[in-house]
Parts: sequence; structure tokens; C-alpha cells
Amino acid sequence: MRENHRRSANIIAFVSKFDLRCDSSDSITQIAFHVPRFFSFAFPLAILRLSWRVRRAQALFVSNPHNEELLFIYLSKLLYGDALKVIVFDLILRSPTRMRDKVLLPIKKKFLSVIDTFIVIHRDTRGYERYYGVPRARCEYVAFKANNIDLIGTIPEVDRGYVLALGASQRDYELLISAVSGLEYPVKLILSRARADAHNSKLSSGPLPPNVEHIEGDVNRQEWNKCIAESRLVVVPILPDAIQPAGISVYLEAMAFGKPVIVTRGASTEGLLDDGRVAYVIPPGDSAALRAAINQVWCDESVRERLSMNGRSYAMSLGTHERLVRDIKRVIQETCSGRKVPG
Repeated sequence: MRENHRRSANIIAFVSKFDLRCDSSDSITQIAFHVPRFFSFAFPLAILRLSWRVRRAQALFVSNPHNEELLFIYLSKLLYGDALKVIVFDLILRSPTRMRDKVLLPIKKKFLSVIDTFIVIHRDTRGYERYYGVPRARCEYVAFKANNIDLIGTIPEVDRGYVLALGASQRDYELLISAVSGLEYPVKLILSRARADAHNSKLSSGPLPPNVEHIEGDVNRQEWNKCIAESRLVVVPILPDAIQPAGISVYLEAMAFGKPVIVTRGASTEGLLDDGRVAYVIPPGDSAALRAAINQVWCDESVRERLSMNGRSYAMSLGTHERLVRDIKRVIQETCSGRKVPG
């Protein structure tokens, strides 16, 4: 029966934390599933039931898997082998610097070793290969997109005269604070302490320079994008040892609103923003370089106009969520069939 399913044009895929449906003429039938966390009493029974249910599928697709999902993936591959293709999207890994990460590293590498295809939104996956053994040959790059495309034109794009920094993943906000200290430019920093701790942002609890306003509360989507649309420029400072694609969604959102972006070089920029045409890319951890970049972009209208025009063009060229879904489904089809799918 499984062999007949595999010959069918329609792929049955078990899907977690994502919706693959973007049109009515779908080549993939998705069955949503959920893996409880370890501390849940339902976890052991859920794993048994899901392992039995997944026998129907040709593909197992998980977005940003947590450890419990990685365990389920590993057990499923042990049970069904190559008859079940596993595709993971937007895998978030960090440099194993903490003791807990180092202890769990061999286990995580074992779990990741059975995944057939990693769909990544960054081209520089050297950190994933170095620490976690994720081979480049099993990585398929799919461009991400600006999450606020639907809001473009609905929120006025104005210059209220402030530098904006927002987002939590692997952010080096101490670098930003050092760079803007003593400057006259107003700076808005949107980050809750809880998200900073959860996503490994670097921000001390000490006093901030008088020109820095720290917005710590939760900000809804409309207010988040209004802050972007009213900024003069957006800074995305990433920690030097970050190996995940941190900050991509934020810099694309800023570009979509035509805001000049300053971002630190790393996994989020290599192979994507290398030429400096669409964003001002500076070395990571370099406070003087960041300060100089902020000064130049703030003061030079021609630089702002160039980055604004090129950045907006780049962000809009990446399309919408529907384009992203189509690309993901194409990779799933290619993984299941073993051949390239046109388009």
C-alpha cells in the first residue's frame, strides 16, 4: 500500500506548525499533528499514536521543530525508514556555548541525522554543519519574505526622526547601546525582558543612555509595524557567534516599508546582502563601525534614498506567503520523488 501511495501524484504529508494549503489544486494532502512537550502526561501515549498514524504518510514536515518533535521524527524514521521522507523548515540552532547545549549536542546530532531535507532561509549554513553535522548537500535554500506585505500602503511611511531596533533572536543590543551612547539621535528599542532571555538577546539591566527609549511591553502587530514605518532607519545588531538566520524577518519588514537597514554581517547576511546595495552591512561586534554607519545613514539623505529604494525592491521581489508555501511544497515533492520539480 505504501508503494502505491508513493507512485500517486498526491503526497500525504503529516505537518506540524505550518499550513501548506495555498490553493485549491493541491498536490499535497496535509494532516496536521501536534507533539506534546515532555512534561505532559499525554506525551508517551501521543508518541505511540502518532507513530502508528504516520504510517499512512510519504512525508513528515515540521517547521522549527522542538526537541520532542525531533524525537518523534527520529522514531518515525527508525520505524519506516526511507519510505517516509522527513523535511524540516526553518530549523533554529544556536552555537552550543551553554553547558546544557553541550550535554544535549550528541543527542540532537543523532536526531538531525535522519532528516532528509532541511529547508533553510539562510545560505550560510556552515555553523549548522560545524556543530550539528547538518550537511550542506541536504539543505535547500528557500527565500523568506516580509511578513508585513499586506500592511504596505495601509500605514503611512513617514520619518519621525528616530533610530529603531526591534526583535529578540540573537540580538547584540549592548553593541547598539555602546554605538549610540553620546549621540544626539533618538533611539527606540522594542524588546521585552522575557523575549530577550528566551531568544538569547544580549542586553544588560543597567541604565540606558538618555537618547535610548526602551519599550519593554508587548507590542501588537499594528503598533510594531507603525514603529517601523515611522522610523528614519532600522538597526539589526546580531551576536557574532549566531549561526541561525536571526533578524531576517525584521530587516525584510523594514525594507518593505522603504526604511534603510544597518545589519551586522553573519549567517543572516552572507550570500543574501553581501554587496551592501540593499543594506549597510557592518562587521559583528564592532561598535565603532556601527556608530559610523548610523551617523552616515542618519545624515546622508542620498544614502538613505539608495538603501530605501534598493531594499524595498529586494523585499517586494521575494513575494508573499503564498510564494513561500509554493516553494516549500516544491521541495517536499522533490524530496519524495527524488527529482527536480519544474517551477
